[in-house]
This record gives sequence, structure tokens and C-alpha cells, in this order.
Amino acid sequence: MRQPGKSRSTRPKLRLRAALLTCVLGLAQVQSASAQIVNDVTATGSVNGSAVAVTASETVSVIPADPRLSLLKTGVFNDGGDGKADVGDTIAYKFSVSNAGNVSVNNVSISDPLVTVNGGPLTVLLPGSTDSSTFTAIYALTQADIDAGQVANVATVNGIDPSGNPLTALDGVTMPLVSTTSLTLDKAGTLNDGGDGRADAGDTILYQFIVTNTGPTTLSNVTITDPLLDLAARAAPARALARINLDDLAAAPIQTASLGLRPAVADSAMQQPENRPPVAQFTTDVLLNPTLVPSVPTGIAGIRRLVQLSGGVGSPKIGDRIGVLYSLTNTGDAPLTGLTVHEAGSDVFGNSLDYLAPGDTNTGEVMFTRVLTEDDLAAGVIDAPAVVAAESRNRKLLAGIGTPMPLSGIEHVDTLQTATISPTAFATLLPGAQAVFSATYTLTQADIDAGLVDNTATASALDPGGATIVSIDTATVPLNPLPSIALVKTGSADLGADAVAGIGDLVTYQFTVTNTGNVTLTNIAITDPLVTIMGGPVASLAPGDSDSATFTATHALTQADLDAGGVTNQATASGTPPNGNVVTDLSDDADINGGDPTVTTLTPASAIALVKTVATIVDVNGNGVTDQGDQLNYAFTVTNTGNVTLTNIAITDPLVTVAGGPLAALAPGVTDSTTFTAAYVLTQADADAGKVSNQATVTATDPSGATLTDLSDPSLTAGNTATETPIPPAPALALVKAVGTVTDVNANGVNDPGDVINYTFTLSNTGNVTLSNLTVTDPLVQVSGGPLASLAPSASDATTF
Repeated sequence: MRQPGKSRSTRPKLRLRAALLTCVLGLAQVQSASAQIVNDVTATGSVNGSAVAVTASETVSVIPADPRLSLLKTGVFNDGGDGKADVGDTIAYKFSVSNAGNVSVNNVSISDPLVTVNGGPLTVLLPGSTDSSTFTAIYALTQADIDAGQVANVATVNGIDPSGNPLTALDGVTMPLVSTTSLTLDKAGTLNDGGDGRADAGDTILYQFIVTNTGPTTLSNVTITDPLLDLAARAAPARALARINLDDLAAAPIQTASLGLRPAVADSAMQQPENRPPVAQFTTDVLLNPTLVPSVPTGIAGIRRLVQLSGGVGSPKIGDRIGVLYSLTNTGDAPLTGLTVHEAGSDVFGNSLDYLAPGDTNTGEVMFTRVLTEDDLAAGVIDAPAVVAAESRNRKLLAGIGTPMPLSGIEHVDTLQTATISPTAFATLLPGAQAVFSATYTLTQADIDAGLVDNTATASALDPGGATIVSIDTATVPLNPLPSIALVKTGSADLGADAVAGIGDLVTYQFTVTNTGNVTLTNIAITDPLVTIMGGPVASLAPGDSDSATFTATHALTQADLDAGGVTNQATASGTPPNGNVVTDLSDDADINGGDPTVTTLTPASAIALVKTVATIVDVNGNGVTDQGDQLNYAFTVTNTGNVTLTNIAITDPLVTVAGGPLAALAPGVTDSTTFTAAYVLTQADADAGKVSNQATVTATDPSGATLTDLSDPSLTAGNTATETPIPPAPALALVKAVGTVTDVNANGVNDPGDVINYTFTLSNTGNVTLSNLTVTDPLVQVSGGPLASLAPSASDATTF
């Protein structure tokens, strides 16, 4: 520096300024804790070979060193254009480093536990400067990031100050990741019908539940609930089963029947549902304080189910104990108190509830028991009318229950408890992954009757934030209904003491009806064109069951039955399956798979009898004697002595030609004595024989086509003797002796001695029989000629003697 009052020396001054400038340039790199810097400067030179020197001193005040770094980390999310975060999507990070101090920072670098930082290090970062382009990083999202819903971390900038001390600065950034958790459930069922091609109670459905994580986040605790398969979710919850088991009644709730509850304010006399017997021990029917009751909706609704409490699995039997389990719901907006149930014909197992909140349902507290009777099984239903009573804000409510509960499809608890879903849960489910559950369900008869098993399952899981997400799916497994019915009709005839079928004898029929299908049949009836059916209809008949006691009929034999040799016909059984399309079957005589008519054979006892008599004898010649030429008039009486109608009745007679006939038909026990006649003219042989004896023959055809014959009898239908007509003999002979000629031997014209008298003898048979060995004797003369071998009645011989 130039001193005042001194002469100017140019070169030293120039040198000094140069030196001072050099000090100024280096001052910025100096770090010191002192408040000022005092600096002595010496300048040297030479003048004409002689050394010249000058000195100067300068004091500079110095600001204290303040080394500082700052870091700004930013990120840009690239979702790939789908608007959501997925594994592999990227975040582009940038790091902006600033020297916020008053000293330079050397060897500046960035470290980040999340990513590898590209760029750097910076050799020096001057005070006040910022670097926003050197350091970058790319981060690919992981499943853990998406599950966390964000990517959050802190980067660190590092440097060294002029004194060699390390400097650091931190900055973090949180990148939210937009994602929507979701899952889908696909439920499918496959019927295993056992290979017979039809669904039956006891067959199974294999259910498969496929849960797919359709969201971007990992799900946990994936489970399936299904009201069809979860026992606790079925009609009777665990507390009802616990109660049943507590009382050693191993059973489960089963067949559902609607209560038909009709909530009503009891402001009039109680009406018994469907005119059924009154409900015992129930008299409350008064509306209390009607003016104080606020207009709050009140109501009761519910269902009741049958429970098999004893006996094995399968169809219930006489003597099994069953229960009626109630499920009651408060359908109003006010609490219900003092609920009681009264059921006709049942034993109380529990019939009251103290309190039921609005919207709540209670199952298992109210149950009745009863022992199955023969009438119950025959009816196929449990008819137990009941009344539910409750109170709400001083209002009495009554609900009548009249719907019978069908016994078909009754199940045992063991069959319900076998339907479990496996596995119980999946701990985690990654995006896009599937969890497969399965369960086997045993079909009930109620399922078969319904024609399908249709229900909804629910898949649930927890998202990373602990929230529950669900998905539902319904599977319908059709159960092809194959309704069919079979009828076997048998008959037995009571022929009485004579063991011969006759008109009015009875044939008793028995009918066995069998449900040969796979669904329950109701309203089973039998019709028969031959008889009036007694018994029935049968209310219900389960598949495989038969009824052989309900239906009977009797038939009184007719002549047509006897003629037919039996009674042949078919009855028709009908039943109504759940779909309402009536099924029928024509009866078979033995086989449920057959269709042959029922034949009650009646052994025919066919017979015919003929009586042949002489009605009149006509004395043709009027001589008062029965003889040749007289006429016998025969009468024929034909009687059907059997039990079947005879046809084509005809009479033949070797003696005469029978007039009349053939007779078309003759009923059993009927006699015909007018159709057939015959006339016979007596011959001499008949007279000579003293009688006419012979038999006629009647022929007929029975319904089987067999030919019947009978030889006549003169009086008895059971006889077989020839008809004889006696001809009393009346022999008589007349002799006429006459002079035929006189021979005038001496020709003197005078009858005188010596002349010859020639006699003639005429013999006449004046009787009714032929005479034989006729001779003539004369004491006067020697009669020549003869003897005459025979002489018929009315004949004369004038030549022999």
C-alpha cells in the first residue's frame, strides 16, 4: 500500500499489488476460527543490480466457516398406463444436492438403501451451488411395496468440508401407490350319482371353490363359508345342536316346513288355524292398554324343522323320537318379550324366550318332541298345529301355525356334519394366484325333491390393511328328477264250501304301490275300472318305499267272469312328484317292472243234461191199440248243469230226426224244453218187440271251446238211461173156412157121394203183433199146406192151407 507523503516507486508498487492480488485469490479457500486474518507481505526487487525490498501488512476480517449440504429427493411414478400400481412398475428418482454453506464441499456422493444411485461423486460443490442432474435412480416396485400401499425411504448425501470433516444430509420421499384389492370366487359342483345315472339321497356333490386374487395386493386368511356345508350356518346353529347333544339326543335339524306365521294383534277371540284341534294351555287373547300402544310395527315370523332324535340313519320308523325345532324372528321395530309356543300333541322340550330384539332370530331355544306313530308314517307328515304368543309394549301378538311338516327327506345329524370345507384357510394369496377349496355334500331327499341344490358361498380374505374383502358365487347343481311309480295287483277268490266258482263269489284284491323313482310322491291313489278301491290316497311315499296295506278291493263274480274262465284286468296307480306332473303305472300281477294284467283263474265246471220223454202217442188207425203206424211224439228237456254258459246246443237221435235248434246259448241252471221235438212212427218190429227203447245225445260248446255231450235219460238230469215206450201185445187170429169148389166127380150135376168138396182157409192176423208157425187143422179133412212161417198184423193168407 502506498504510504502518504512518500515518493512513488513504480515497480515495487506494481509488485506489491501483484502479491496482494495473489493473497486475495487464496483467501476464499482458508478456513479459520479466528475473527480476523493479519497478513504481512514483503516485496523484493533489484535496481541496477542492487536489491530492493518493501514490506506491507494487511488485516482482513473473516466470516466463520459454515459448511452445509442439503438434499432434495423427488420421484415420478410410472404405472405403465393402467392407472394402478403393479409389480415391475417404476419410480424415477432424482436427487438435487445443494451447498447451503459458505465453504466448498468435496467428494459429494449419494447413498440410498432402496436403490442404486447413478452418477457422481462430485469432486467439489461450491458454496451456494446446486446440482440437480448428476444423481438419478430407477426403482422397480415389489409386491411388498404394493401390499404396503406406498414406497417410502430416505436417501443420504455425503461430502467432505475443507477441513476434512464429513458432511451429510438426509431427505426422504413417500410415493403412494394406488391399488384396489379384489378377489373372485368360482364355485362349481359335480354330482356323483354312484353310476346309476340318477340322483338319490345319499349320493354326493363334490364342490370346488376357486378363489382368485384379482387385485394387486397380497391377501391373507382366505376362507370359504357356505350355508349348505357349514353346520353352524345351517338351520340350527351350534347352540341348538349343543342343546340337543347336552340332552343326549344325537340328532340334527332337518326338513324345513314353512310356519305360515300370521302375526296379528290379539284383539278378538283366537282363531285356530285350518280348523285344527285347539292348542292346549293357551288362553291369552287380550289386547292390553290399547290406547297406550304406540304405532310401532310389530311382528313374528319364523320356520320350524323336524329333528330326528333317535333311531338310525334312514327313513324314520314307528317309535322313533323326533323333535320340532323352532326358529323365531322379530320382524318388528320393538322388542318382544315373554315369547311362548304351544304345540298340539307334543312334549315340551323348551317353549319360551324371555326377550327377542328387533331383527334378531333365535334358533334352538324352542323345541318340542314326540314319538312317531303308525298314523304319522301313513300320513307322511307331522301335523302339529301350534300358536306362538309374544308381548310387545303391552300388545299381545299371536301367530297360528298350521302347515304340516313332511317326513320325507329326514336326515340324521351325522350326515350333516360330514360336509366340511377343506382346507380351512389359506394363509396368503398372491396377486393372480388361486386358492382351491373342496367339500363333499351328501344329498338329502329334500334336495332330490327340489330338483337341484342351489346355494351361495362366500369367499373372504384380509387385505394388507386388515380390511375384509369378500366375493360370492352361486352354484346350481341340477338333480334330474325321475319320478316313477309301480303297482302290483294280486287277487284271490273265495269259492265257498263247494269250491266251485259261482256268481256272487268274491275275489279279494291286494295292491302294493312302490315309489320306484328318486323323488317323493304325494297324493298316491289307485283307480280300477273293475272295482271300487277302498283306502287312500296315501299322503306321501318316499323313493324305494312300498305301501301294501292301504288299498284293497273286492269283486263279486259275474256270469261273464265264469264264462271267461277268470277275471282279468289292470288297475292304475298315480302319484304327484314335486314338479306337479302326475306319474302313473298300470299294474302287474307280480313284478314292479312288469305290466301284465292280474288274472284270477276260475276253473270251469261245465256240464249239460238231456231228458227225453214221450209227450203223446197218436193212435193213427184209431183201433185203440198201440201198433204199427201209430206215432210217438218225443219231448226233449236240455239243462245247463254247470257254471258256465254253453253255446251251440244240439240234439241228435239215432231213432228220429230231431226238429229245432241248435240252441244258441244256455246259461247255467237254465232249462230248455221247447226248442227240440221229434215224431216217430211205430214199426211192426217195435210192436213185436213190445217197446221202443233208445237214447238221444245232446252236444254243446263251453267257453273254452270244449265240446260237452250227454245221453238222455227219461226223467233225471243226472241219469243216463234209455227212454223206453212199452207197446202192450194184443195178438189175435181170425180163420175163415169156405168151400172153394165142389168137384162133380160123376158129372151128374148133382152133389152126391163121390163128389169132392174143395175147402179154402183164410187166416187173418187181427192183433198187433206178428204171428208165426201158423197151422190149420180140421177134424173133417186133411188140411194140406203150411205151416205158415209168419203172418203180420192185419195180413191175411188164403193160399197156404
